[in-house]
Amino acid sequence: MRKMWMKFLFALLLLHVTAAKEPELQYVLMVPAVLQTESPSRVCLQLLNLNETISVRVILEYGAVNTTIFEQTMTTSNGLQCFNFMIPPVNSALLAFISFSAKGITVSLEERRLVMIWNRESIVFVQTDKPIYKPGQSVMFHVVTLDFNFKPVQETYPLIAIQLDIEGCLSQVFSSNIFELNCTGYMRNLDVKAIVTEKGTGLQLTVTRSISITWVMSSIQFENVDRHYKRGIPYFGQMKLLDNDYSPISNEVIQLFINNKNTTSPLMRTATYKTNEECYSESWIEPSYPEAFLSIQSFYSWTDSFVRIEPLWKDLSCGQKRMITVNYVLDTEGYKSINIMNFYYVTSNKDSSRSSSSGSSKHALRLMFKLLKPSQFTCPVNGMARGKIILTGETEVNIQADKNGTFTIPLVVNEKMAPVLRLLVYTLHPAKELVADSIRFPVEKCFKNKVQLQFSKKQMHSASNVSLVIEAAANYFCAVKAVDQSVLLLKSEVELSAEKNVHQLLQMLFGCGEQNMVLFTPNIYVLYYLNITGQLSEEVKSKAIGYLVSGYQKQLSYKCPDGSYSIFGIIDKEGNTWLTAFVYKSFAQASHFIYIDDYVQAQTLMWLASKQKPDGCFRNVGTLFNNALKGGVDDELSLSAYITIAMLEAGHSTWYPVVRNAFFCLEFAYEKSISDVYTQALMAYAFCLAGKVEKCESFLRELQKLAKEDGEFYPFGKFGKQEEGTDLTVGTWSNFDNIESITT
Repeated sequence: MRKMWMKFLFALLLLHVTAAKEPELQYVLMVPAVLQTESPSRVCLQLLNLNETISVRVILEYGAVNTTIFEQTMTTSNGLQCFNFMIPPVNSALLAFISFSAKGITVSLEERRLVMIWNRESIVFVQTDKPIYKPGQSVMFHVVTLDFNFKPVQETYPLIAIQLDIEGCLSQVFSSNIFELNCTGYMRNLDVKAIVTEKGTGLQLTVTRSISITWVMSSIQFENVDRHYKRGIPYFGQMKLLDNDYSPISNEVIQLFINNKNTTSPLMRTATYKTNEECYSESWIEPSYPEAFLSIQSFYSWTDSFVRIEPLWKDLSCGQKRMITVNYVLDTEGYKSINIMNFYYVTSNKDSSRSSSSGSSKHALRLMFKLLKPSQFTCPVNGMARGKIILTGETEVNIQADKNGTFTIPLVVNEKMAPVLRLLVYTLHPAKELVADSIRFPVEKCFKNKVQLQFSKKQMHSASNVSLVIEAAANYFCAVKAVDQSVLLLKSEVELSAEKNVHQLLQMLFGCGEQNMVLFTPNIYVLYYLNITGQLSEEVKSKAIGYLVSGYQKQLSYKCPDGSYSIFGIIDKEGNTWLTAFVYKSFAQASHFIYIDDYVQAQTLMWLASKQKPDGCFRNVGTLFNNALKGGVDDELSLSAYITIAMLEAGHSTWYPVVRNAFFCLEFAYEKSISDVYTQALMAYAFCLAGKVEKCESFLRELQKLAKEDGEFYPFGKFGKQEEGTDLTVGTWSNFDNIESITT
């Protein structure tokens, strides 16, 4: 009897102890990573396991200005709450911080994250009265300026330049049968010589190009594939079969093989179209059909719980209602006593005034959330978007019968979601893991106000009267343009279409991300030098700028979704810090001659800033083929000096937060001994650019001691004593594949 009472008392004690331990407070804060001024923005907050009254505050910090987004007292967990706010204009695009704090009797939470502030921009449309003109004809055009909501804006433009297209294209088809391309013993290329004679002057230009001959008849590409596989979740992706001209091949069978099915190691997928035929004659070349390979890493979850949103293979149409299917796998151990689980979803759009060069990029939200410890703040959805939170919601799922399954989210598509919609779905695991997935849905172009027009008759005789019927909402202005189709008889051409131009440029992919920059940067230095010395002719300027525009577009194809740059772009695991800093600086310098998208630069700047450690130094990530960019060294100090130089050469001042913090790193290292010559040179250049004369001269003296005199040549430059009262003049240089430029 005594033992029974002891057991009962012990059970009561355990019950008391268990009941006394309350669940820990958790929160999720969502905010767009790029906030636009003078535009409604929204942040969303979710509190879970709130058992006391707390004071919650979210502040936007940029420069010396602190803007309170919201501040209020909360007593219960009320699901996902959203707050609207506006940001006043700023002088330039700035890095800012979102600060979150929650205070209570037993609760003390604080977190701070980077965001970007972007000034509201106008969209300018310039349209000519017709696409083709004869010599001597007047060019008529009109200019329309719209804000981000596509509403007219009154602006004045002092100068509008119209560039005439003086280039042409001629194609010639010939039979390759006469060249015996299937036989060995010949050079595997064709030499083509073109001679162009100008009418009237008789001036001739001759160009020779070499065309390589390939026996590769097809290629297979993996597209829109999941970067990771989640155990128990369907894997999604597409394969494309192309011929040797990269045109799609239809109605053919592709075989897909998967190995390592029963392991947690990376899965290897092999796609095969045709088996290469055996060649029985040494003098005969058979066509080749290479296989395609794809390695897929497993997605890690410490609770073995996963969520996956099923993709849609077509663009969403405005006005339609789509049911989005979500797959989930929840571990049975963590959900033993739970029958109903809440899944939350958030939709955001990408700003319609911007387009992306990377179709698979993750344009999403910046998330802050507390799971287990204060140090475990992470961002499960990478990337950034100049978008807004549009829709939030939640759905209850009964998991009593099965911890694996699917549920659907109703989605009514409207104009606010165009051109790209990002959907985020998440749930909070009892073990304090955020189980989440996000997906990007392209949305067709649509507008809130519909306009329709048609002629009263489809066909009319010449000089007959015809009516044009326009239907639109009341009190709206409609711009109408009519072009006599006879002008198109001069040349088979279309009117301005940025999407046809961007599409063509994206096909021009030659060389990797490093090689392209080797060809890109010399044009900048040549333009600077010839311009300063008064030797820049219009012919050379046009040629160099053409190369810059082409190289800029090519380099965007090596841009990763997060804003960094790598050797091969999105197929690489991550971007490289050295290359990204080099591209950022070069694009900033090239912006004096060609158009460089400020948003692309801002995204890159934000990525570089995210690699800065608390001590101001930068972490090195990614890989490079060519070590010339790094000077043969690969340490954080030389990288930090290099990025500091890149920031200064890009036009940032020393008080810019990223630059200011970087000099904390460099000045701390200045007090120590630096043995590597390349690092010393980088440090010298960084301090000289910043106007820190004392440290600059100190490094220059050390470099001069190491320099070896060879006639009139000093490898590190000849530095004489600076005359009193004169400014220190420093040359800018780029050490990349032995390319060097000196300007003062």
